[in-house]
Amino acid sequence: MPPAAADSAMTAVLYVSKPLSPPWSDSGKNLVRDLAGAAPRHEIEVFAGPGFEPASPRVRIRKRLGASSYAPGLGQKASIFGALLALPSRVRLLHFFFAPNPGTSRMARVALSLNRRPAVQTISSSPLSHEGIARLCFGRRVVALSEHNRRKLQEAGVQGVVKIHPGLDLERIHEDPDGAARWREKLGAAGRRVVLYAGDYEFSACGRIALDVIRRLAERVPEAMLVFACRRKTAAAGPAEARIKSDAALWGLGRSVRFLNEVDDMPGLLTLADVSIMPVESLYAKMDMPLVLLEHMALGKPVVVSDVEPLVETIQDEGGIAVPHGDVGRFVEVIAELFRDERAMRDRGAAARRAVEKHFDIRKSAEAYAALYDEVLEGKP
Repeated sequence: MPPAAADSAMTAVLYVSKPLSPPWSDSGKNLVRDLAGAAPRHEIEVFAGPGFEPASPRVRIRKRLGASSYAPGLGQKASIFGALLALPSRVRLLHFFFAPNPGTSRMARVALSLNRRPAVQTISSSPLSHEGIARLCFGRRVVALSEHNRRKLQEAGVQGVVKIHPGLDLERIHEDPDGAARWREKLGAAGRRVVLYAGDYEFSACGRIALDVIRRLAERVPEAMLVFACRRKTAAAGPAEARIKSDAALWGLGRSVRFLNEVDDMPGLLTLADVSIMPVESLYAKMDMPLVLLEHMALGKPVVVSDVEPLVETIQDEGGIAVPHGDVGRFVEVIAELFRDERAMRDRGAAARRAVEKHFDIRKSAEAYAALYDEVLEGKP
């Protein structure tokens, strides 16, 4: 067993995740970056890619790797595995942020058996199925980001499951009027009411539903515009995007729809957008609490989402509006009402900001993780 953590201030925790590097368009990387920076009493070591420098003196770079994509390649995984086998004694706990899969689980179990450190494992998104997931969980503690996923993991037989909401570094979140002006010109959005869909094309029917929403919303609010800001995660994204673009052209929506892929200036786009929507049937391959929604809420903007778990946990305390999944008419009605009533827009936005401050402050998340690290290092069951 590793030495006891008599002085937790000297204890280092290694975050095992995709290399931290810009662009900051990946919720998984952003969460790891902000948790490391907010750590209240442990030193944190990370794997980093090009362009990342720690913002906190408590954060150290364990190893530099190449830039990461949606899924780390075999070379990156091999480099990480090698680093796990040669850790200094000051690193007394490993915290894994990879989605459960057989390859990663095997790598982690071998590394843990050889370096004799305990582990914490964060499962950032609900798997497609919870069946058999207990075999892929190896942490002394397993962290779910939502109550829904915590309950599902526990029902599937996973031991040591706790819930810790993700958080935002609220000092990073601020309006960017200059960025909004650039986007307004680039998108031709002067005088428009902008609806943002920052999801994906390939893992759900969400993009197709969003297009149907703007088709019907534009009939009631002609100045409405939908912006797709969808990072292409897999090869399936291209054909799915092409089908949506084809339908948009067929329906004559050229004036009402704009298509973006990976966005390197999200603060400006979020400042420009009036409302965010997430009409998903599932959050598979997405974070349980999509950070882009929380960021828009933190700017005091309303969000409208499907009433599916765990997405509804994002809009606690009236921080957003939940609509029955697939009810395009209700999505249109809610957005149109917000656009007609500026006071309701402001009130909803203020409630959204309060909800983020109360439930999704990164300092609260980091403190909860620090307490968890202390429990594990003290050998508590």
